[in-house]
Amino acid sequence: MVLLADRVGALDDAGANALARDPSAGVVQAFATALIESLRPTAIIERWLAAAIRHTNADVRAHVLGVAAARGGVLAEHIGRLGATDAAPAVRLAAIRALGASRRREVLPLLAQALQRPAADEQLASTEALGQIHARETVPLLVGLFDRTRLMRKERGALQQAAARALAQLPRELTKDALVQLAQDKDPTVAGIARDALGN
Repeated sequence: MVLLADRVGALDDAGANALARDPSAGVVQAFATALIESLRPTAIIERWLAAAIRHTNADVRAHVLGVAAARGGVLAEHIGRLGATDAAPAVRLAAIRALGASRRREVLPLLAQALQRPAADEQLASTEALGQIHARETVPLLVGLFDRTRLMRKERGALQQAAARALAQLPRELTKDALVQLAQDKDPTVAGIARDALGN
């Protein structure tokens, strides 16, 4: 109904603002979902999502970030920034995914910070998000994950495998040197990802 009202022009700014600030989680989630397909200008949708992300329910905030991720671009960046330091872990994860979905190099400092957080799932989500940012500055952030040590040995595991997959998603002219080196990695999964990306 919200999407239909939006399409036929029956949803005015005051009505949309009221929906975005409604105390009911279901109402705000339905409103946010309708904005995925809204034809309104991006700046207006961003304003409504920025209001909705202030909801007291963490599930609503995470849902709003999912909507922002679905729309991508500068909207995903701006709404992702609003959720990046949320108290709720699920919201921070959704924010990281939105930042990745923005595909904008401006989010790299935030993703780099998330890589340093203690939560393993946030580190993993940030690594995966970096694979969507096709910028030269992305490569050293990913390569650095292969130099991490644990108990005096180079760390290898899900994070490094995700980093290899992220490097494989980036343009080859940016990542060829790194992938050639990783093709000789002691972790067979990492080496296999690199070799596949190189076509070996």
